[in-house]
Amino acid sequence: MEFQPPLVDRGEPGGNHRSWHPVIDSTGRTTVERGNMSTAAFIAPWNNAVGSQTMYCSDCHGSNTAPNSVVPSGTRPWGPHGSENNFILKGQWNAATGGGTRDVPATDPNNGLCFKCHDFRTYADRNGNGNASGFSSVDDNNLHAFHADRIESMRCSWCHVAVPHGWKNKALLVNLNDVGAEAGLIGSTEISITQDNDVYNQGPYYLNAKLKVITFATSGNWIETNCGSTSNQGGTGRDWMRNVCTNPP
Repeated sequence: MEFQPPLVDRGEPGGNHRSWHPVIDSTGRTTVERGNMSTAAFIAPWNNAVGSQTMYCSDCHGSNTAPNSVVPSGTRPWGPHGSENNFILKGQWNAATGGGTRDVPATDPNNGLCFKCHDFRTYADRNGNGNASGFSSVDDNNLHAFHADRIESMRCSWCHVAVPHGWKNKALLVNLNDVGAEAGLIGSTEISITQDNDVYNQGPYYLNAKLKVITFATSGNWIETNCGSTSNQGGTGRDWMRNVCTNPP
């Protein structure tokens, strides 16, 4: 179910929609539909035919590979035979993945799983490596870099679900305004996140999660008031971000 959402959710239908990594079918989300995202935000071969390509389970699951690559080194075979990481992953995926400072190295210091397909500096460098990241507004083509510059140390799981197969929200985004059956709760429950050290942990999907979305924007049209608490816990927009994200754990 995570990998195979309804066909109506392919592309950018507007508002919120399901998201998934393209194991069973392509996402239909081209770089244009991602807000004119740069293909350089992906590492080869993922920068080719963005939105129409598919992938294998063994692109993420298998023995450890070198940073920035899913290709096994030496004589190591393809396939999920074993790994030094949890869940037979080719790289690390934990609460620290996505770390760095305003001036990060050219490669992920933790050899994070995400950055074997996605360009690390596009998302964690304060300048975004000069690339449009797909998370953008009319004023800034890389809001990943904008947040990395403000917060100085980013973590993927603050905003993205911990099981990145597929998810109920667009872009695999966490929304702590709307937590339900996936966390054993009834209906759309808002989780209290009002200060820097507040995070939400509830396996398997939530790992140090912080993000709250009031309104899901189409790619390229995000504004600060899209984020925050629907019940004004800690505020909304920029006030909410200052309260909960200035110095997160």
